Amino acid sequence: SLKLHGLDPDNERAIYRNTTYDMRRHKRLQMFVHAERMPDDAGILQDGDLAIFFRMGSDYRDNYYEYEIPLKITPEGQYSTHNPADREAVWPEENRFDFPLELLTGLKLERNTDPDGESNSFSVAYSTSDPEKPDNRITIMGNPSLAEVSVMMIGIRNRSENHRSAEVWVNELRLSEFDDQGGWAAQGEAQLALSDLGTVHFSGRKETVGFGALSQQLMQRRNDDNQSFHFALNLELGRFLPKEAKISAPLYYAYSDQVSSPLYDPFNQDILLSESIARAETTLQRDSLQQRAITHTTNKSFSLSNVRANIKSDTPMPYDPANFSFTYASNSYSHHNPQTEYAVTKNQRFQADYAYAPEVTLWEPFKKTKAIHIRPLPNHIQMRSNLTRNYQEKQLRDLNEQHPLTFGSSFLW
Repeated sequence: SLKLHGLDPDNERAIYRNTTYDMRRHKRLQMFVHAERMPDDAGILQDGDLAIFFRMGSDYRDNYYEYEIPLKITPEGQYSTHNPADREAVWPEENRFDFPLELLTGLKLERNTDPDGESNSFSVAYSTSDPEKPDNRITIMGNPSLAEVSVMMIGIRNRSENHRSAEVWVNELRLSEFDDQGGWAAQGEAQLALSDLGTVHFSGRKETVGFGALSQQLMQRRNDDNQSFHFALNLELGRFLPKEAKISAPLYYAYSDQVSSPLYDPFNQDILLSESIARAETTLQRDSLQQRAITHTTNKSFSLSNVRANIKSDTPMPYDPANFSFTYASNSYSHHNPQTEYAVTKNQRFQADYAYAPEVTLWEPFKKTKAIHIRPLPNHIQMRSNLTRNYQEKQLRDLNEQHPLTFGSSFLW
């Protein structure tokens, strides 16, 4: 309960609680409220002199939603909990918080698209009446989100021109009527063996909004449409050449693509993306909103590993083609999301190897004992050379401030 003694006009007092909650999957907020005069109040307090408000957001002053109800005073008397009329008198419907949460998000959309430049400012409170209950007021300040409710406040505001005292009870703050729309998921995988040429592998997965495991809670369900595709190819290119060439050229190629389309606008996370797009004035703006909301990642890999011609003399010689091998690998990565306009990474590597193991007759100066023998040449000769090139580039979106393009490049030998 809240007890107020001599609250000044246009003043307010409140209680608050820090919390962390995502309300987007729920549809309504409800709470019972009772107000009565203080014992020493001789009937001065009248209906509507005080108002109760419920405020929630990321903070109490700059980013919040607020719903305000003028209070109806319950007359002093004896009431029975078993009498429906008495229960209604103690907890009158006029004092009851019972509104759809979409009223709050609708007010945000209305404020953000208001042609009046002053009224859609985040630093000015924007208010309107509840269409179903015109005496109640809804207010938005800053840029709150139902996805990240960090604080809740219940307060009493003096709307009269004189000091007022009262006792107010609140009970059963709750969220109701959750969104139970389910999603679906599918996954497929196939692998094809091409005799002794190589293998081909395909896999794909799709999950839609609302999908979740049976063990997951409501708020753990997906809030985006996610799809991914992967393709991998392994081939021995030497099989396509004459056997006499004795070429070995293992090829590997992989491609993966993942796309995530959110249910909510990433810059107003309690507003459906479809609603933000519908409010856009031009086709260009709608396409831009759709494109920047998507998270898209692509990876490509290509390599030819240990390519060599397996031709060598009966007696290994330093110039045998089998002593030489070459490797080339290339990887590219591209990504964009609501915060990143684009990010690109490219890596290339070329490697040349030489390996020679000569056959050498051992010199045994003391053949009878065989305890000492001398090898005039090394057992193994190996050389390697690497060329590596790396490049990366990233551009963040200019949301609240300009961000410079960042890039890096290196070439190593």
